[in-house]
Amino acid sequence: MVLMLLSAGDARGEDILSFIDIRAYSMGKSSAALPTAANPAGVSLTRQDFASLGYVNRFALKELSSYSGCVAVPTRVLDFTAYLARFGMDAYNENKVSLAVSRRLTSRFALGVRVNYYVRQLADRDKNVHALTADLGMLVTATDKLTIGVVVNNPLRKGIVKGKTDEKLPVSFAVGAAYQPLPTLLLTAEVEKSSAERAWYKLGAEYSPIAALDIRAGFLGAPFIPTFGVGVNLSAFTINVGAKWHTSLGPELMCGIDYTF
Repeated sequence: MVLMLLSAGDARGEDILSFIDIRAYSMGKSSAALPTAANPAGVSLTRQDFASLGYVNRFALKELSSYSGCVAVPTRVLDFTAYLARFGMDAYNENKVSLAVSRRLTSRFALGVRVNYYVRQLADRDKNVHALTADLGMLVTATDKLTIGVVVNNPLRKGIVKGKTDEKLPVSFAVGAAYQPLPTLLLTAEVEKSSAERAWYKLGAEYSPIAALDIRAGFLGAPFIPTFGVGVNLSAFTINVGAKWHTSLGPELMCGIDYTF
C-alpha cells in the first residue's frame, strides 16, 4: 500500500492509493481542510453530486502510475462517496475500493467514516494479500473564511493478511486549515504524521484571476518538494493538471477531470 520514495539521506513512504485530488496535489498536497473526498467528511460540507477521474505518472515510468475514479452522492439522511484506485502493472499491482459515509451535523460541522478494502496482486497468485481498514474525518467551518480539517487513517491499525500472519499497517493523521482572505485567493496549511515516519509540513495557494481559471502552487517538506498546477472551469466540468518535483527522482505529472451534476 505504500511506495517508498528514496533519496540521499531521506526515505519517505507515500500512499499511492490515496484519493487523487489534482487540486490538492498542486497545492502542496494539503487536502485535509478541502471539501473533497480526500477527507471522509468532505462531501458533506458542500453536499454536491460529483464524479471525478484522476491519473498520476511518477518519474516517467508507467509502471509507477496510479489511476482513480470517484462518485459522490449526497442524500437527505447521509452522504455517500465511492472510490476506486489502482497502481502498478499486470505483474504487480495494488488496488483499493473505498466507501465513505458522512453527515453534516450542523451548518459548520461534518463527520465522516470511510471503509477501505485493499488487494495486492502479484504474478504468483499464491502471494496475493488483502486488508480491510477504516479512516475518520472531520471538517469544521470555524468562520466564513476559515475551515479546519482532520483526517485519521487506519486508527485501529489493521494489517495486511499474508497467509496466517498479519503485517500491521501504520496509523497516520493530518490536521489542516484552509483560509480565504479574498474571494480570488485560497491559502492552505497542513501537518501530516505517520506512526512510521516523521511529520511532513505542507503549504499551498490557489489564485483565481477569472472564474474560468485557477492557478495553484505549494510545497511539501522535508525534503523540499515544490508543486504547481492549473484548473480550467468549463461549466459543470473542471479540467485539472499539475506536477510535483522530487529533487532526486524527478517529476510526478498528474491530470484529472471533475464533473458536478
